[in-house]
Amino acid sequence: MTKLLPRLAAASLLLMTLAGPLCLSGCQKGEAVADTKADAKPDPIVVTTAPVESRKVERRASVVGTLSGFEEFTMTPKVEGRVASILFDVGDRVDPGTVMLELDSVDYRLAVDEAERGLETELARLGTAQVPNESFDIEKLPSVTRARLVMENAKRRADRINTLFRSNAASEDSHEQAQSELDVADATLKQTRLDAQTALAGVRHRQAQLATARQKLAETSLTAPRFSPGKEFGEAAVQYVVAKRMVSVSEMVRAFPSTPVFELVIDNILKFRTAIPERYLSQVRLGQMVEIRVEAWPDRVFPARVSRIEPTIHQESRTFLAEALVANPEHKLMCGGFAKAEAVLDENAHALAVPLDAIVQFAGVTKVFRVVNDAAEEVVVRLGGRGPGWVEVIGGLSAGDSVVTSGHSKLSNGTSVRIRESLDDKPTLPADPKPAVTAARH
Repeated sequence: MTKLLPRLAAASLLLMTLAGPLCLSGCQKGEAVADTKADAKPDPIVVTTAPVESRKVERRASVVGTLSGFEEFTMTPKVEGRVASILFDVGDRVDPGTVMLELDSVDYRLAVDEAERGLETELARLGTAQVPNESFDIEKLPSVTRARLVMENAKRRADRINTLFRSNAASEDSHEQAQSELDVADATLKQTRLDAQTALAGVRHRQAQLATARQKLAETSLTAPRFSPGKEFGEAAVQYVVAKRMVSVSEMVRAFPSTPVFELVIDNILKFRTAIPERYLSQVRLGQMVEIRVEAWPDRVFPARVSRIEPTIHQESRTFLAEALVANPEHKLMCGGFAKAEAVLDENAHALAVPLDAIVQFAGVTKVFRVVNDAAEEVVVRLGGRGPGWVEVIGGLSAGDSVVTSGHSKLSNGTSVRIRESLDDKPTLPADPKPAVTAARH
């Protein structure tokens, strides 16, 4: 036992002597590896990019409104009577001046006959068979001519007797009789002229009565009103459509209070009426083009033009009313229909656009990553108009800049990037022949 202990101590000393250099060598190698890893840079993030392009962008406002006829009429009779016949019904198209309804005209024909007989009587009293015109001279009437000749003859006789009386060749009785005959002839002429004027006035009165009777007879036939369109119609002919019929045959209609019989609408051109928020007042102008769409024809756009802007703003809604005219030659649009309209408010021919994939939105911040010298640069932007697969960006970018379209989830400001060169994977800005649209709906 005593001999074994010195041997174990010698062996331990030998192992320690050999292990020391090995441990020192291992520690030095570990420190070298750690230093190497600390000096190594991270690998760049692989991304795809697309260029910032200049595009035309339109900013629009979208509103809703109601279609109405260019003009709408409610037909009422001017005379009362019983409906004898109805020539048009709902949906029929009518030209101006066309007879649409007829009343029983027997009483009105009798009134015309009576007025004609009365006029003939007055003409006989006046002493002429023809209705006198406005320049008629009563001196040409036989009665007036006779009275004037009698007066002229009495005047000549009185002058002759007066001459003889002054020369004592005629008696005083003859002189007085001649003067009396002259006075009577003069009074008779004046009375004859007065009677002629009275008879002429009677003729005029009977003329008016006859004209009134004939007018009432004519008004037993109700015709579509004649309408003189403005320049909005161009060469298009005015035509009505019967929107409503409110009477039937044998029904009694009155002139006062008036009985409505038809509602007519001019629908060759319609009016689109809408309320627009007051913030757009400076951007809406007369003559501005508007695109009308209706659910009944979802694939069609009906062009219209702003024709009227109300000069006041409604205090309750803070809107102003505007009106646009829309051509309707095929009558596809109907009065009273609901419609949507879009109007171009502004246009930017050099707006900057990027693919939608380039937009990063987080915590209320909208940004893109621009690649500058193989590093990502964060650029805060505002979004504008949109198109298929792309969007307008405002602020911080220039045309031709490269923006990241994929891989931005690993990026931060200054991160090294490597652009993937594969053409199959590289996104491009979609081709869009139409300008972008910024639509504000109300």
